[in-house]
Amino acid sequence: MAKNSGGGKTRLPIKTQTMRELMFRSGGRCAMTDCGLPLTSPTGGWIGTVAHIVGAERDAPRGDSPMTAEERAAIGNLILMCATHGREVDAPDTGEANFPLERLRAMKEKHEAKVTEAVTAAIEQDRACVQTATGAIDTGLRPARAAATAEGLLESLCLEDKEDIARFVDALNGARASLQRLSQVAIDTLSQLLHLWLLDCRDELHRTCDFGDPSDGGPFLPVQNVKNRVIDSRLFNMGLDELQERNIVEVSVDDDAGTADYAFRPVWSLSGRDHYNFWITAAHFLYEAYGLEIQDWIAGLDFSIFDRIAPKSSRVDWR
Repeated sequence: MAKNSGGGKTRLPIKTQTMRELMFRSGGRCAMTDCGLPLTSPTGGWIGTVAHIVGAERDAPRGDSPMTAEERAAIGNLILMCATHGREVDAPDTGEANFPLERLRAMKEKHEAKVTEAVTAAIEQDRACVQTATGAIDTGLRPARAAATAEGLLESLCLEDKEDIARFVDALNGARASLQRLSQVAIDTLSQLLHLWLLDCRDELHRTCDFGDPSDGGPFLPVQNVKNRVIDSRLFNMGLDELQERNIVEVSVDDDAGTADYAFRPVWSLSGRDHYNFWITAAHFLYEAYGLEIQDWIAGLDFSIFDRIAPKSSRVDWR
């Protein structure tokens, strides 16, 4: 039965089975990026919280949706957090602005996939006491949703020509096909390189990001900025080698300046007309429209997000 919280508001309680499955999927850890705190105390007590992606009620953060009460209480709409981050995500005044729908969906997908991956690898290696074939070879084609219209992304570039649009969508899905063939090591390395690039783009004082012009080359990330952060050189070099072989990242050397950069290659462009850099264009749209950073988006490769017009609450600069 729905609970009445005053003022005519109703929400359905979360079922015990849903909560149990959610706990298994999350590994009992906070899903907030770079948090991962345990959600139980040393004595076994529950110290976490359940946040709703689409708000539990219509006037809650991210609550303006045609979702039914049952759908709002379903496992796909719930994400486990520590108490601190749960309060931030559901804060009445700032929750929706700081944690829009797409950011939370990507966060949930990435966290739960990492938990599954870690558990599977641990079981396989423990079973054989050595790394087995299952743990050594990534044979899967990672899930990725295709773009159909790229309407949202095209709006951010102010493109309306039908011939351009068709070519743009084809090239966008070419990028999807290329990226979804990367191994897990390569996709993790790419995500981390993009994260370091965003640190260079971010203006903490004004809480903005300057990604550069969408027709520029790059992005470029100084090798030295990465070199002093590498923890596992073997894994990093494996991932980087694959990215270079697939022409996604290359090392660009400036002999005159004596510097070297990791240069992100443009996965697509509109040949014959204007050229648009995949990384800069996508990063700008994801961040401005949905508050989603590209290194988090890349774990799920949801290209259908580029079909969706930026929500009115995002106050994007291209309208």
